[in-house]
Amino acid sequence: MASPTFADTDRSTSSPVFGVVTDAQTYKNVLYLFLRFPLGVTYFTLLVTGFALGIGLAVILVGLLVFPLVLVGARYVGAFEALLVNRLLGFDIDYELPDPNAEPLTDYLKGVLTDARTYLIVVYLLATFPVGIFLFMLLTLAVSLPVASILAPVLYWLPFAQYEIRTVGDAGTIVVDTFPEALTLSVVGFALALVSLHLCNVLAWGHGRATAAILTQN
Repeated sequence: MASPTFADTDRSTSSPVFGVVTDAQTYKNVLYLFLRFPLGVTYFTLLVTGFALGIGLAVILVGLLVFPLVLVGARYVGAFEALLVNRLLGFDIDYELPDPNAEPLTDYLKGVLTDARTYLIVVYLLATFPVGIFLFMLLTLAVSLPVASILAPVLYWLPFAQYEIRTVGDAGTIVVDTFPEALTLSVVGFALALVSLHLCNVLAWGHGRATAAILTQN
């Protein structure tokens, strides 16, 4: 069973809108989402390299040993993912690794190779790469745009900091070059920051739920 603590936290003493700023869980969620990119690159590189070696060395039978080792490794990475979701997102994923000491090695490897969950985890780990790229791009925009807008009253007058807003239609481009305009943009930046933090909570919760569905033992 998996249940996120940030969804169950008592928010009676804080605003459901502004409380996200002071909630420590929010920043754990942001950290978890940012980690999707470097972990995705790592998982993809290791799995693709492992499978390529297995296929390339299959002609001399060594590849037949590499392939099951890659799958066993994927199961252990699944355990790491469960730990990460539990620690950062507050879930309670019950993920149990097959015990290699509980049975003969051949039976252990056979169990890993014939378990459909093994291949589901492999697909999940490979999918972490494109998902991580998407989340990294989204989070970069979600952080940079509000921060730049909030700092507009301080930076707008500097030569290297030109604030231009491209509009849709005949309005053209709006240049922020006065303090009132910069102050207005700063207020918009605070609103964008709130929206971004709430979006991060939703994305983290959704990703955590998907991870729990894949890793939780039936």
